[in-house]
Amino acid sequence: MLGLVAYGAFAQLDHSYNANPGRVILEVPSREVDAMNQLNTILAGQWSVKFLEWGRTGADVCSWEGVGCTGAADAEHAAGNMGGIKSIKITAKSGTFPTSFNLAKLFPKLKSFEISGGIRGTLPKDLCGDSRTGPHSELEDFKIERSFDVYGVVPEACWLGEELKEFSIKRTRLAGKIPRRFGEPSQGANMKLQLEAFDVTNSRLTGTLPRSIANFPNLKSMLVDRARLEGGFPEYLPSSLKECSLSPQYTGSKDANAKLRQVQPGSSKYSDTPFDCPVPATLPEVCLATAYCKVVPPPKATTKEKKVTLPTGTLYKACARKDYDFLDEFEAQSEVECESSSCFLPGLGVAVAVAVGMGVLASVFLWYKDKKRKEKNEEEALKETTTGYDMSKLPIPEAKLPPADSNGTDKN
Repeated sequence: MLGLVAYGAFAQLDHSYNANPGRVILEVPSREVDAMNQLNTILAGQWSVKFLEWGRTGADVCSWEGVGCTGAADAEHAAGNMGGIKSIKITAKSGTFPTSFNLAKLFPKLKSFEISGGIRGTLPKDLCGDSRTGPHSELEDFKIERSFDVYGVVPEACWLGEELKEFSIKRTRLAGKIPRRFGEPSQGANMKLQLEAFDVTNSRLTGTLPRSIANFPNLKSMLVDRARLEGGFPEYLPSSLKECSLSPQYTGSKDANAKLRQVQPGSSKYSDTPFDCPVPATLPEVCLATAYCKVVPPPKATTKEKKVTLPTGTLYKACARKDYDFLDEFEAQSEVECESSSCFLPGLGVAVAVAVGMGVLASVFLWYKDKKRKEKNEEEALKETTTGYDMSKLPIPEAKLPPADSNGTDKN
C-alpha cells in the first residue's frame, strides 16, 4: 500500500518526465494520471496478456500500453493548452470493475474506451456519466467484449453519446434493453447519428430492436444474432449496411432457394429464433440472408389473455416526466405505439373529465342550497297568511290569584 501511495505521489510530480528524449511528451493533467494509477491498481498491474506492468514504463502515461493521448508541444503548454488521454484499450488478465468510475469526469477528452479479457463484475453506473442531468462522456468507441464474467446492465449514457461511432458488448453477459431514446436526436440522444458499427452478438440484451436503428445513415455493420432480442423485425434498416446478422444461421425451410427462412413451432431451433414472422420485404438484401423468423401460432379460441389496462392519468404523468420504461411497458400491454399525441390526449381527457365532474358537483350543491332557502321562505310566508299576525309577538297576560284570609287560606 505504501508503495502505491509513493508511486502515485511520484507520478503527480513527474508525469511529464521524458524517458525518451527524442520524443515530445504530451503532458496530461495530474487527475488523469491518478485515474490511470487507479486502473493499474484495479488490474493488479496486468494491463494486457503480455503481463506488462505499467509501473515499469515510467510516469509518462502516454507511453503506456494501450493508451493514446492528445495535446500540444511544451511551448503551447505555457498558454494553458493541456493535453489529455484520448484512448484506453485494455486486454485484461484479471481485475474487477469498481463501483464508481466516471469517464466523463476523469478523462474529459477520452474518445475510445475498450476492455476485453479477464476483467469481471458489473459496469459502474456512472461509467459514461449522466446523459440527462450531468456531464457525460462523448465517446466515439465504446467496447466491452469477450468476457463472460462481465454482467449487469449497460448504463444508459453509454448508448446515447453524441459522437458514438462504434458500440459493442459482444460475448459478454451484459443485459438490459436498448434505450427508447437510442437514435433519436429529437430526444437529445446520438445527436450526430454517426454510428457505424453495432455489435451485441452473444450478449444477454433483451427487448426489441428499435425502429430508430434506421436513423443511422452511416451504419455499415449490425450484428445482433444470439442475443436475447425478441418481437418483430424493424420495418426498415439503413441501406448503408455492408454486414448484417440478425439470427443464427440455420436452415428452417424446406425450400433451398428461400431467402426468408421460417422456423415452425416444435422445431429444436424455435426457442433460439429471436424475431417473429413475417420478415419485411423492405429489409436490405444483406440482412435478408439471416432474417430467420419464428412462426407465432394464433391464440387458441378458448384462451383469453387478461390484458392489464393502465389508467390514462398514469400514462399522462409518465409522458410528462419522460418515464420511458413505463411507456415501453404500456406499449407492450396495449400493443400500440405511444406517440406524444396519444399520451397528451388521454391526459387532457382526464383533466376535462375531472373539471366537468367538479362543475356538476358544484351545480348540484348550489341547486340544493337554493331549494332549502326557498322552502324556508315558503314556510314563513304560510305562517303569516294563516294567523294574520305573528302570534309570537303578542304580550303575555299576568295571572290574577284570589285574596287569602288571615289564616293564609283561600276563602273558597
